[in-house]
Amino acid sequence: MRMFVALIRTCTFLSIDFGAIRWARVRRRALRLGAFALAALAGRREARSLTPMACAFVAGWLGVATGAPASPGFLLTSLALFILLGVAALIDGLYFVLPDGPLLGLAALGALIRVTDPPGSIAAFLGAGLCAYAAFWLFARVYEKLSGRPGLGGGDVRLFAIAGLWLGGEGLVSCLLVATGSALLSAALAWRSGELARRDDPLPFGPHIALGLWLTWMFGPLST
Repeated sequence: MRMFVALIRTCTFLSIDFGAIRWARVRRRALRLGAFALAALAGRREARSLTPMACAFVAGWLGVATGAPASPGFLLTSLALFILLGVAALIDGLYFVLPDGPLLGLAALGALIRVTDPPGSIAAFLGAGLCAYAAFWLFARVYEKLSGRPGLGGGDVRLFAIAGLWLGGEGLVSCLLVATGSALLSAALAWRSGELARRDDPLPFGPHIALGLWLTWMFGPLST
């Protein structure tokens, strides 16, 4: 009996210690992401190439300030989108990886806002997401085959597919144009500041897809 009680106590202490260690890791990562976000907004050297993207991301809320009065539902959805995209963009900008957590959250929220749409509209948005995934996946494979190095990560492909679910086919064009322009500007700044030592050094594309999704959601497609 005493051995059983001792075993329970040991497991309890271990679980508490493991939880504390895990919380400490989460806290450190959150602080690092926050510092990276401030560095990007302030134009500091370690994140200067992402400064235009970060400023445009924050300025996306001007879509509410300058547009027609928005409903509480739209504001809550936009806030959730802003947070999830922001977390994904910061992690990709810092660690060169788009984590599954924010992407799953974006996909779930994007599906949720389509629940009340007519069946034909739902099918159109799902089709846009599938086409976006197929197009980016094919581009990534062809680029890697021709150049011998990866051009897009799997997270980029999934994020663009999620953008199709949120924006539809017409919005995807605007998302891609904004993302491409932002990425080119970021690459130019990185090259000038010395972040890129060679032309084939990697740069994250996820933050720019996130920006394209966010600005298209707030302001609408470029053609309208």
